[in-house]
Amino acid sequence: MKSPIEESPECLALLGTITARWATLDSILVYLWADLVGSLAVAEALYFSIASQKARMDQLKSGINAAVASAEWTKADRDAVVPILDRISDLWKTRNNLLHSYSVATPDNPKRRYWAKVIRPANKQKERMVELTPESLSKHAEDVGKAGTLIFEYVWADVLKEHSFSEREHKTPPASP
Repeated sequence: MKSPIEESPECLALLGTITARWATLDSILVYLWADLVGSLAVAEALYFSIASQKARMDQLKSGINAAVASAEWTKADRDAVVPILDRISDLWKTRNNLLHSYSVATPDNPKRRYWAKVIRPANKQKERMVELTPESLSKHAEDVGKAGTLIFEYVWADVLKEHSFSEREHKTPPASP
């Protein structure tokens, strides 16, 4: 058994890129949470004990609001980060459509096209097809990378100011112990 998308090495590689970027983004969001709670171990336990991405984002925003209320964060900090978290939430919906839907393809021809069939079992009326193209997959990977970079640069701003890292060197947070 193979998925039709496996016929397109470029699309398949981009789905792998998207998966890897989301894993890196999860790591970066854990560091944001660690900034709020003061402990990487606690942040990891909190973040990964919540299965719903929406609930994770809601908890992060609640933590940020609490940090503003206690004067640990400024309103400007919150206003800079919360829109990025909202963008990540929007991207998450697309991610789920791309990675958790099954792929279908048009009949064999030189212009074969691939689709993710998005099904919501509770609501068959919301069933739809999302075209999988190298361009659409590249855009999603790029958007996830941009959101992750913005959060990363916020969380690591002090470290980045103290050191002169090249663009490539500061894309991934240090490995957790």
